Amino acid sequence: MLEPCWAARSWGRTVRDAGRRLGEDTPRWAREQGYVGMQFNAVVQTNWPAVHLWQSLGFAVMTTIPGAFQHPTLGRVGLHVTHQALPAERADRVSDTAKR
Repeated sequence: MLEPCWAARSWGRTVRDAGRRLGEDTPRWAREQGYVGMQFNAVVQTNWPAVHLWQSLGFAVMTTIPGAFQHPTLGRVGLHVTHQALPAERADRVSDTAKR
């Protein structure tokens, strides 16, 4: 499932935009492959822009591992483990799309 990450180099966008694009494209790809959920294992608790981004894309913080990351100025901080359910597309929506 790491293959979509390599596409970030060709997007021609900033790192910030690449994160959003990755967060939008990877779940779509995973759903197409038949996955029912995605887990993202390491969002640094104090990285508010990243936490906000993943939450805005539908990922929920399932747990936080205390002190799992050594921040250069804050010391040991937590890492969030996030999850997003990937419900299958409804068959009628898929067939409607195929007709277009």
